[in-house]
Amino acid sequence: MTGDASNVKDSARQSMMGAVAGKLQSPEWMVLTDLPVLPPDLRTRSMSDPMAFPDDLNLLYKGISFRANNLLRGLADRKPGGLMRYQKLALQQAVDSLIDNGRLGKAETKLNGQELESVAMRLKGKEGRMRSNMLGKRVDFSARTVIVVEPKLELDQCGLPYAIARSLFSGFLAGKCASLGDCGAQLPLEWFDEQPKARLATRHESASLRTAPCKCRR
Repeated sequence: MTGDASNVKDSARQSMMGAVAGKLQSPEWMVLTDLPVLPPDLRTRSMSDPMAFPDDLNLLYKGISFRANNLLRGLADRKPGGLMRYQKLALQQAVDSLIDNGRLGKAETKLNGQELESVAMRLKGKEGRMRSNMLGKRVDFSARTVIVVEPKLELDQCGLPYAIARSLFSGFLAGKCASLGDCGAQLPLEWFDEQPKARLATRHESASLRTAPCKCRR
């Protein structure tokens, strides 16, 4: 890391700590003292005939438990201080791998060399817990389409299928007809299907929409 990059990083840390102190928040609150363990439903085993493979989070929790026991045994046996510092560092690396594997130091891997999936990897991305599960909602894709060019349209116009345009702009068309005295203000949507001139309509300027005119074609 260059000197300039190091200074920028230190300055960012100082500004963050200054903001924390200014809001009467204790920096100790940012230190994780108790490690939560996810319930079994969120770290289930992946079943695949004829073998069953343990979930990656179980392996990461197993590594933390193994290194924590080594540290406790070393403290009980009064092992040398250098060995204890190594055991503490190994435990910290195991916790870091559980939270975000590979971000700090070498990533924990399986026997085949593939990186273990950490908690951060479960949360981020389109297939993560946040966007896929918590924010995922059923969507009606019946009106989904592909935007294509149309030589017959002007630069400030766009074409819509007639059925969609009828549902979206029926209120504008009914209001226009009512202003011309051709029909009542309240009309069923089926009335437009019976009008040949309604097959090709240009949407007028609207103060609420403020969009360009739109041709509606069947």
